[in-house]
Amino acid sequence: MTERDFVLQGAAGEKLSSMAYNSLREMIVYGQLRPGERLYPNDLAQRFGISATPVKEAITRLATEGYLVAIPRRGYNVTVPTPKRIRELWQVRLGLEVTAGELLIAGLKRGDLGAAVIADLEHHLYRLEAEGSDEHRAHIELNAAFHQKLVELAGNDTLTGLYVSIAQHTVGAWVQTGLTTWKERLPAEKREHEAILEAMRHLDEDRFRSAMKDHLTRSLADALEDLSHRNPDMEGRSS
Repeated sequence: MTERDFVLQGAAGEKLSSMAYNSLREMIVYGQLRPGERLYPNDLAQRFGISATPVKEAITRLATEGYLVAIPRRGYNVTVPTPKRIRELWQVRLGLEVTAGELLIAGLKRGDLGAAVIADLEHHLYRLEAEGSDEHRAHIELNAAFHQKLVELAGNDTLTGLYVSIAQHTVGAWVQTGLTTWKERLPAEKREHEAILEAMRHLDEDRFRSAMKDHLTRSLADALEDLSHRNPDMEGRSS
């Protein structure tokens, strides 16, 4: 490995294994650790300045989630998402976000939720458009914040936990790292987000489902296209 900053990321009191996981995942998805690069637990532990045990726990988790591939007796290689994984994640994401939107609209219809819900989502979209059009990482994080807020406002903790666990925004960042295609898609993304929000303003579940499906279907197609540019040899593969 070349010389880079290996800094543990996390809150005070957080487990070292979680901090190592967060740090390594971010280095992978934003290109500091390159596809195919070989990683060794003991070397990483030394660079982070911690014992090997939490690093091994973090690496095991990353390998389970597909960010790393174990090489028997030879450490781990950094991988990239496959078309199969991208499709599966987007399919799960669609189900979760549609369900969240339905719950939100139902709550608005019953009066359990007020106009503050819509105002909150509008605020997130405003920030995305105002602050997320120039820098890739800011765009990824603000876009993820809008979608996650929609899920959180549904008030279903189990659904939110599932949504957070798929780490959708990190996969999006991973696929797009080094590309500029995301900028070309900003106008389409803006129209789609506005269509989603407008359906919620009108409490129209069918319109919401259609808008969310259109948005994520387009997003999936773009992610697969980006992946083919990152990995030409993987284009058309199922795994």
